[in-house]
Amino acid sequence: MNAQDAEPYIYADNAATTPLSPAALEAMMPFLTDAFGNPSGIHRVARQAAEALGAARARIAELLGADRTDEVYFTSGGSESDNWVLRGAVQRFRDLYGSDATPRIITSSIEHHAILHCCEALEREGVSVTYLPVDGQGFARVEDLEAALIANEQAARAERVSNCPDAERDLDCTDATGESAACRPVATSAKGGGKHAASAASHRAARKSGDREITGGRHSEDNGAAPHPPATALVSIMLANNEVGTIEPIRELAAVAHRHGAPFHTDAVQAVGHIPVNVRELGVDALSLSAHKFHGPHGVGALYLRDGFSIPPLIAGGAQERGERAGTENLAGIVGMTAALDEAVRSLARNAQRVSAARNELVRHVLTSCGGVRLTGAPCADAAGAAGGYALTTLSLASAVAASGPIRTAATSDHACAESASSEARTGSEANPAVAVVAASETNHDAVASAAAPKTNPVATAVGASEANPDVSLPGIAAGRRTPGRLPSIASFSCDNIDGELLVVLLDRAGVAAATGSACSTGSTEPSHVLTAMGFSPSSARGALRLSLAESITREELDLLKQRIPAAIKRARLMSGIGA
Repeated sequence: MNAQDAEPYIYADNAATTPLSPAALEAMMPFLTDAFGNPSGIHRVARQAAEALGAARARIAELLGADRTDEVYFTSGGSESDNWVLRGAVQRFRDLYGSDATPRIITSSIEHHAILHCCEALEREGVSVTYLPVDGQGFARVEDLEAALIANEQAARAERVSNCPDAERDLDCTDATGESAACRPVATSAKGGGKHAASAASHRAARKSGDREITGGRHSEDNGAAPHPPATALVSIMLANNEVGTIEPIRELAAVAHRHGAPFHTDAVQAVGHIPVNVRELGVDALSLSAHKFHGPHGVGALYLRDGFSIPPLIAGGAQERGERAGTENLAGIVGMTAALDEAVRSLARNAQRVSAARNELVRHVLTSCGGVRLTGAPCADAAGAAGGYALTTLSLASAVAASGPIRTAATSDHACAESASSEARTGSEANPAVAVVAASETNHDAVASAAAPKTNPVATAVGASEANPDVSLPGIAAGRRTPGRLPSIASFSCDNIDGELLVVLLDRAGVAAATGSACSTGSTEPSHVLTAMGFSPSSARGALRLSLAESITREELDLLKQRIPAAIKRARLMSGIGA
């Protein structure tokens, strides 16, 4: 079958990129034509551009729940934002504590390649990186992060003792200025005579610029005494996985990091615009986002940096972005991103409930129609019944025992991950407390999940609430639960005895745009690093299939997906010589 024979063509790869929304295009047009000024100038055309830039920054900050407008920096997208915060945190650590102190980063084994490849490069530059394992549903565990932080503290203490042979064993000494200071490695080699040139000057400079230490789980001002170097320069764990859609318990993870004095960054590229994201409630120090994931333009994004968490620039040059990110701002793109995010947030509850209902129906159909196919990531669940044309059949999915493994490995041990369809409704259990029951309909788009967000857990509250978009708890995000769930639009599978890329080609010919996993790994013959980290065998991981639905999916499109996907899976097996 030729691609043109399969009409209509259904785009089900929205996790890779989304079409530009009409509202974003309309907002961009003036800045692509008449309002073309450079915001750095001082004449009226430049001032007009600067005013638009300032308004966009203020609105993005508001939508993210930032305390200050100047906590938002515009970038070229998620990859730049991720690289900036990783490299910036390392350089910040070295500037404050000297080049002899080893910067340590903790991340997860299922991060986007923008994080993982940057970490690999930093390892070659002397940075120590810990890759946390995940369980069989893709969740990073709070206890594993705590163990890694403690291990880093032990390693840092041993390093300080090794680098300071004249220090007392309790590591209590004074620096060359007489200030009380922790014994720590410094950039210079002058460590003799019991005098340790601690980087007090760096700390004073940081205090003068408003930088704050992260201690005791709070963001507090430096008290004037130079502290021990924190053992961990940065913890970076994604908010939602781009391949399987699992939403990580970021609030809990960030709180643990702060208790150990470590700043926390989350790659929220796949989450922003699709689930509630509020930086205050998440408790993060840095957050990355990219416009094209929520119907904004390509090539523009942002990095949130909490006031006080100051990192050096990644790109040097002009004084744009308050001297922190050189290069003339992509004003049209920034304005388009702002319009797209504003529209996405205002429609958050309606879109999430609509698309999650369609996804759940599709998941159930694929699992019951095709043998050797398993859902990957966190479970899906929805209320039994029919509403607005969607036949919502309950789907209960139980994952196998969580994979275990050493903290410093990029993949956990293999295990059998088995899920089964069930007709029994579930609203959550001890094994999977995150499952929320949601009923959505064409006439009741704003139906609220049964696990409504309490006042004590506003992380599950929609950002930018208004009368048209009240504070609600969204599908897959059960308030106050340890395992938050999965993104509303992503249906991800592992297909046994099938090459994922062959399956994607067959689906394309059948009129469906799908993916094997991350769009950034296209062309790779390696199995999905996300699935292998979750405990899938390499052969099962090579059969990854990701379908990411549009919020505007119709009944006709859903029915066509239910026909075309099982047919393509069976055909792929036949072509592999396995049989249907």
